[in-house]
Amino acid sequence: MGNEEIIGCWQSALVDVASLQLYGDVHMEFKSNGDLVYKAISGGKEEIINMIYEIREEGLLVTNQLSFPNEEKTKFTIINDDTLNLFFNDVKSTYVRVSENRDNNYTKKCGKTSMMKKMSSFFSTRVR
Repeated sequence: MGNEEIIGCWQSALVDVASLQLYGDVHMEFKSNGDLVYKAISGGKEEIINMIYEIREEGLLVTNQLSFPNEEKTKFTIINDDTLNLFFNDVKSTYVRVSENRDNNYTKKCGKTSMMKKMSSFFSTRVR
């Protein structure tokens, strides 16, 4: 299993009540360049953590937070290309793939608000 299968946006599965209580509503975007954007929403607060990731061997996800280096190893499985199970410290959490075609809030959930678009808009109103 390579990086290709995990690339994309994943959101906490609503049926995984235990994980929602433990971690909050989590959105993860795995990018093809090895970047991982982890966003957790809990108690009305949003926390965004920028990390890097790699798949070291079949079913082993290795992540690291650059601002606070600490390599974490997590076992994982992907089922039917749309369900991601993470086993961190032997605690299972389940995520579903967020698809641009299936979810109108894809942009919001994946944090894909285009900074370039915002900057372009800003400068087009300021520079004449």
